[in-house]
Amino acid sequence: MHIILRNIEAFSRNPWLDVSVGIILMGTGLIEAGESIFEDISSGDIGAHHGVILLGLAHAFKSLPPILAGMMLFADAEQK
Repeated sequence: MHIILRNIEAFSRNPWLDVSVGIILMGTGLIEAGESIFEDISSGDIGAHHGVILLGLAHAFKSLPPILAGMMLFADAEQK
């Protein structure tokens, strides 16, 4: 049972999962907000879909450092 928990934890800490969730959240938020996002923000009519866009953006940016670090490790190993 301990191995299953370790695998679930490793999967949940995967930066690619965060990127995927972030992109999905941003996409669904943008679809929901549609063409009126700038009008909604300027008029103060902010809804849940605007928060979903920000949450998706935060998830995507949070996962960039580990992904870039991993890519740099591969590039360094390839040069050696």
